[in-house]
Amino acid sequence: MFDELYGLGAIRVIALFGTVTVAGFVTAPYLGRRFGWTVPNKDRADYIIRAQATLITVTGIVLAFCLVQAQGHLRQAEELVVKEAATLNTLDRSLLRYGDQGAALRPLLWTYTTSVIVDEWPALRHGQRSPDTSAKLTPLSRAVFQLDPQSGRQVTIYGEMIKSIDDLGDEREQRISAANLRLHSEFWLVTFLLGLILVALSTVIEAVAYHTVSIAAQGLALALLAALVFCSDRPFKGYISVSPSPIVEVLATMNART
Repeated sequence: MFDELYGLGAIRVIALFGTVTVAGFVTAPYLGRRFGWTVPNKDRADYIIRAQATLITVTGIVLAFCLVQAQGHLRQAEELVVKEAATLNTLDRSLLRYGDQGAALRPLLWTYTTSVIVDEWPALRHGQRSPDTSAKLTPLSRAVFQLDPQSGRQVTIYGEMIKSIDDLGDEREQRISAANLRLHSEFWLVTFLLGLILVALSTVIEAVAYHTVSIAAQGLALALLAALVFCSDRPFKGYISVSPSPIVEVLATMNART
């Protein structure tokens, strides 16, 4: 169900969360009165209002924790992309410095980098790798390993290139793993149950305008926070997601390097 929500767009998701929440809090007192659940005693109603205030605080804390977790996953993925871009740049520079044999392999690196942007980035939305990108990394790695350094300078640069190739493979795997980072479903279940309890408590309070508006406004604030968490929960799929910009910029730098 959550995957389908990502197809709605950020504005629609926020509107959906807010509309459902406000509608629940506004209609709850009237439903309670219809079914005879309303508590007419003011003192008893005060206890329920206090309980709602406590639950709103708890729900806000849970959502804040979820947002911190989601933002942490997002930053982690962004750091991986920046690190991978730096490795691509280092490898291209090493190939150029190696000599003619190394420089001849640079187009293979550029092709692989382009595939990461064009082919693999869309696949990351589904937490998957791109077979096309894998196919373009293999000949690059094989070609680098087949180089035969002659001078001491080439031996040093060759060692750096081998390390960069290994780092590139590891960083790609880490990026693909990061594409599957998300909050555990238990967090969403707890948040939903807390919201359900809040709405249920509203059914036993009289439909007084000022209280209904107040609790609906607080519920809307929680819904907006929940929408923000949802939009940033998936590092490569959410509306607040990791951009391939560092790799795009590095590709431009590599193409311009002579």
